Amino acid sequence: PYPQAPHSTRAPASARLPPQQDPELQQTYSKFDNALKLTIHFAQYFNRKVDKKPTYKATPDGYMIRQTHIANPWTPVIKKNRLKSWSVKDLKEGDLFYFAIPFNELTIAAVEEEIRKARRHLTNVKKMFVITPQKAKGRRWFLFDVMNNIIPRVQDVLLELVKLLQRHGEENTKFPLFMFREQEMQEGERTIHPGNLLDVVDQVKFYFSQSPNDLAGVSSNYIKDLDERMKALASREFTGYEDDLSSDSSTISSDDSPVLPKGVTSTSSHLPSASGGGPSVAFKDPYPQPQFAAAGADSDDSDDS
Repeated sequence: PYPQAPHSTRAPASARLPPQQDPELQQTYSKFDNALKLTIHFAQYFNRKVDKKPTYKATPDGYMIRQTHIANPWTPVIKKNRLKSWSVKDLKEGDLFYFAIPFNELTIAAVEEEIRKARRHLTNVKKMFVITPQKAKGRRWFLFDVMNNIIPRVQDVLLELVKLLQRHGEENTKFPLFMFREQEMQEGERTIHPGNLLDVVDQVKFYFSQSPNDLAGVSSNYIKDLDERMKALASREFTGYEDDLSSDSSTISSDDSPVLPKGVTSTSSHLPSASGGGPSVAFKDPYPQPQFAAAGADSDDSDDS
């Protein structure tokens, strides 16, 4: 209502972006939709009844006839509003509970902080319920629904996520999160918010309830192979000489056979004989000497070569 000063930096209405192209406005709408989705999911008094749109049928003479959904079209339609219900028009700014936890920062402390915020939000809702007049029945039923059904159930889901993090570890819980939410991450999803909280908790619970043999998907064989390798490494005994062994050590059939240093010809003369108390084992020479032909033998062939 007041005229703008000449030095004002506010852009004119013609220079502003439309709502479809304004990133800040789109982010605000996205937060509202995500918070409202979880609110309606846990609500008990939300008016989910949708009025049917009228249908029209064209006649041969060019008129339109409205089709009715009742048996007697001449019966007057009486709309009865539900007394114990609320709708979106009963909401005000700050009524919905919203949070965002980045995937990389998913920790027990971060989830517990959101639980404390939900507790403070519940306290504010109780104060608003006290000062709301009796005439605003729809809003009072919304606040009553938030106090008794919505916020308590949101807290239960967040507590369930905390228990998963405590039971399986924070890093182990992030693995199924990245695996199941890969498509959503490619579309720009980077946080746990009210819109995907239930899906995230269900996916993490499903992953840890399965065994490696029952996991289905592209990486099932890879997970099985990792499980078998870990079991094999756990049951294996290391002597400390694994890095010093050459590729020729695989030809030794006995694990208790002595290992000779490089450069030493491994023959039976270097090992104790049977009379000395030890078995005589022949080793392959890691550095074989080249074989030369005897002097005077096949002289014609050598001259040709």
